[in-house]
Amino acid sequence: MTGLRHSVRDSAISREKTFVAQGNELVVHDSRRKTEIRYSDIVGLTVGTYLGIGGTHGQTTVKTRARRKVKIRSHHYGNSRDFENRSHTYAPLIRDLLLRVARANPDARFAGGSRLLRIVWLLLLCLLIGIGVLLAFALLAPDIDRGGIFAGLSVVLVSLPLAWQGVRKSRSGSLDPHKPPAELLEL
Repeated sequence: MTGLRHSVRDSAISREKTFVAQGNELVVHDSRRKTEIRYSDIVGLTVGTYLGIGGTHGQTTVKTRARRKVKIRSHHYGNSRDFENRSHTYAPLIRDLLLRVARANPDARFAGGSRLLRIVWLLLLCLLIGIGVLLAFALLAPDIDRGGIFAGLSVVLVSLPLAWQGVRKSRSGSLDPHKPPAELLEL
């Protein structure tokens, strides 16, 4: 096989998959099967990132005319505490894939980020703020264990910056396949 290649295992229960960008098709194969997806049959590509074990992980979802979805991830699962960053092969493959699909199917939809992930981060942020306000009001109540309240407030204060970072990194919108944002690919 020629072309850019990226291999990754998503989780403990999945098999390692290899993605190869060839002439006019994306080849996906694992130990059991080989699938060929023509670039002209790809109707959408969504490139995004999310916070995972060991930092920010990249994920690209390929959508086909047959309503099939294929996910390409940047990090390889080693064990429960170890994800190997394989963005050195992920980023070039995704850049090339964006260009090939844009040439083969000009009507394809290209998106960056995830609306659902942003909504989840916003809900988490609102929940943390609500808990923080309730704990702050609880400090005003007489005859209450202040140690537990301060511990809860500490957890909220530590979690707020992480949730805010998730909100900022999970922006979504259209994507120019010729100039994808660096923050989506350089992990």
